[in-house]
Amino acid sequence: MGIGRFTELAQAWGADRARWPDHERALYDRFASSEQGMAILADAERVDHFLAAWQPPLDDDEARVARIVAAAGRDASLPATRGLRVPPAPRHRYGAWLSGGFAASALLGFVLGFTQADTVQEDPAYAELLLGNTSAMEEFQ
Repeated sequence: MGIGRFTELAQAWGADRARWPDHERALYDRFASSEQGMAILADAERVDHFLAAWQPPLDDDEARVARIVAAAGRDASLPATRGLRVPPAPRHRYGAWLSGGFAASALLGFVLGFTQADTVQEDPAYAELLLGNTSAMEEFQ
C-alpha cells in the first residue's frame, strides 16, 4: 500500500476523507500530510469542485419529444400518441411456404413413382428405382 494506491483512491473517492471507504482511511491518514499526498489531494479537490459545480442542463419534456421526433424523421406537429402501441411490421414467411411446398412435392413424387412400379415386374423395378441400372451388378452375383 503505497503512494500509487493512494493516488488511485484519491482519483476514485476525491479529497474528502469522509467519502473514502472505512478500510482505506488509514492510508488516507498516512499520506495526506506528506507533500506528495497534499499535491494528490489538491488535484482531487479541483476535480471535486468541478463536479460539484456542474449542473446538467434542464430540459422540458416537450422540447425533448420534439427533438426525438425530429431525429426520427416524423413531423413534430402530429398529435402525440402516448399510450398507443404501434403494430409490428408484417413478417413475410415466403421461405417457409416454399420449403414446405418443395418437401411436399418431393415426397409426393417419390410415393407416386414407387406406386407405379407395381405395374411391371416387382423385383427388378424396385431395384432399378432404388439402385439405378442393375445390369452391371448382375456380373458379381
